[in-house]
Amino acid sequence: TSNLFPGLTGAPVVIEGKQQANVPVWNGSLSAAYTAAVGGNGLELDLRTDAIHRGPYYADLANLAEVDGSWKVNLRAGLGRPDSWQVSFYVRNLLDDRTASVTGLAGSAATCTFIETNTAQYSSTQQCLYAFMPRPRELGLEVRFNF
Repeated sequence: TSNLFPGLTGAPVVIEGKQQANVPVWNGSLSAAYTAAVGGNGLELDLRTDAIHRGPYYADLANLAEVDGSWKVNLRAGLGRPDSWQVSFYVRNLLDDRTASVTGLAGSAATCTFIETNTAQYSSTQQCLYAFMPRPRELGLEVRFNF
C-alpha cells in the first residue's frame, strides 16, 4: 500500500454512494471583456479576463486519493484595428496553479512511482496512479494581421 491509499489491505472498498472519479461537485467560469476606442483613428483597446474553477475531486472510484480544487485565471490586453491588425499581451495561468488537471488509475505499471498490488480490489488493469500537471504560468505576445 501507499500513503495515498490508506487501508487498502483487508476487505474491499465499497464504492456505493461515493463520488465519481475525476468529477468535481462544482465547476464554474467567469469571463469579462471590455472594448474601447482609443483616439479618433480607428484603434481599439480590447481587455479580457477568464477565471475557471474546478472543485476538489477524487482520482479513484473508492474516493481515497483526493485532488484539491483549483482556479485558472487568464488575461489578455490587445491594441489594434479590428479589420486589419492587433498586438496582444497575454498571461495564461496567472496564479501559476500547479494542481493536477487529470488524474486516475491506469493499467501500465512500468513507469509508476505507486503501483497498486491489490488486484482483488482494483483488478489487474488498474495498477498505476497517474496525474497530469498543468502548464506553468505563461506570458506571451501575439501579433495578428488580417488580409
